[in-house]
Amino acid sequence: MSTAIATSTPTRQRSIIERAESALLASIGEEALRVTVARVALAVRSARARAKNGSDWDRCSPESVAAAIEYCARHELHPGGSPPTVYLIPQAGELQARPTHIGYATLAARAGLRLRTVPVGRGDELEVDLGLIVSHRADIDAEPASLEDLRGVAVCYAAPGQPETRLWIGMAAIRAARSASRSRGGPWETHPVQMARAAAIRAAFRRGDIIAEGLTLPEDADEVAAAREAERVERALRGPAADLRRAQQLPPVDAWEAEQERDPVTGEALPDEAGAR
Repeated sequence: MSTAIATSTPTRQRSIIERAESALLASIGEEALRVTVARVALAVRSARARAKNGSDWDRCSPESVAAAIEYCARHELHPGGSPPTVYLIPQAGELQARPTHIGYATLAARAGLRLRTVPVGRGDELEVDLGLIVSHRADIDAEPASLEDLRGVAVCYAAPGQPETRLWIGMAAIRAARSASRSRGGPWETHPVQMARAAAIRAAFRRGDIIAEGLTLPEDADEVAAAREAERVERALRGPAADLRRAQQLPPVDAWEAEQERDPVTGEALPDEAGAR
């Protein structure tokens, strides 16, 4: 009896994937999208076959499997390959399609935004001012391979024709994303730094640090709640005066003085009335 049960669940899950693929193909008229759906469904079957915790996949609802396949197909993200552009994560009875940091960079590039991430190790030299990275020198002999080795993630982005902005995302946001995951033996266990880089991108968008027209990233309600709680705790540990001290690092606008105009030949400062002429 135990043998029959062990062999029936993978067969059931394969059947769910096949039914989801058939339903999607029947509802789609675009030939290019139909081809992509077929490719994604094949990758989903391969991912299911490689999964260590197959029972988690077997508990996923057919609707969530179909939704994951459709999401990957419509955004042209594929769970196969090395490295993949999306991870498939069975969690709490649903199959989640979670883009990797490379997948997010791919989506951003289509919206005209250059996006990349840099993991920062504990041994790296780092200088941060008001959430922006001023300087970063990586220790090439101690590249972070686990969350214990990680100090945080630099999220770097640039719009066309604009200089690159480098945001600092610390471990509080990354640990919040990790704690919200309820999958067992998933990519947080096998590829923790890759998942941390993707979580840092979501944190930067969630905070409103990055705004790109036409680009929306999928959110997990549990992750959002965990991130807000982590930010509340971190703010409480810093104390009520921390945000005021950070704001006081910049002088008020009224204190800024315009640079005085200078003679192009001698370099001497020109009097105000000369500059007015």
